[in-house]
This record gives sequence, structure tokens and C-alpha cells, in this order.
Amino acid sequence: MRLALRELLTIPGDSVHEATDGAEAEAAYEWQLPDWVIMDVQMRPVGGLAATRHITARHPEARIVIVSQFDDPDLRARAAEAGARAYFTKDDLSCLPRMVRPIPA
Repeated sequence: MRLALRELLTIPGDSVHEATDGAEAEAAYEWQLPDWVIMDVQMRPVGGLAATRHITARHPEARIVIVSQFDDPDLRARAAEAGARAYFTKDDLSCLPRMVRPIPA
């Protein structure tokens, strides 16, 4: 999935960093301060919602998008409460590029 997202979202000149779990994503955010974070829900030992909560507590301006295989209203609500800006299911990522790469005016 990470490879597919990289191919979908990356343009030449971009700097893309990947993390294998939420704890690694939290640490990477601190030193990279990325424009966007694409976060999966299911990761171990630290899940995506916990990592989102931790990042947005320290960096309220963080722009985190949750990507999950689960289309669950409760999970969507929990993602919003954690500070995620959006929630996409893995089977419908068509709007994701427009969100993280707005069309220039």
C-alpha cells in the first residue's frame, strides 16, 4: 500500500519519507515536519490513531490523512477526534491527490 500511495502522490522534486509504525511516524514528524502525513489505522505497536493524537497534540497544525481498509463511521469519528483532517478508505483513494496537491489557482 505504501508503494501505491507513493506512486499516486509523488511528483519529481518531492521528498517522501516512510514509517513502518505509529511510533516511527511520530519520531519522523518531529524532525521532518512534513506538509502532509498519510497514516494507516492498523499498525503495531503504535496504531495510526494514537500516533495522530500524539502528533496533533504537539503540532496542532499537522495535516494528517487517515487511510484505512475499514469504512466505519465510529472509526471515522475517532480519527477526527484524534486530529485527522480527512479519512479515506483504501478502495477509494481517487480524491486523495487533489486533497494533498490542490490545483494551483
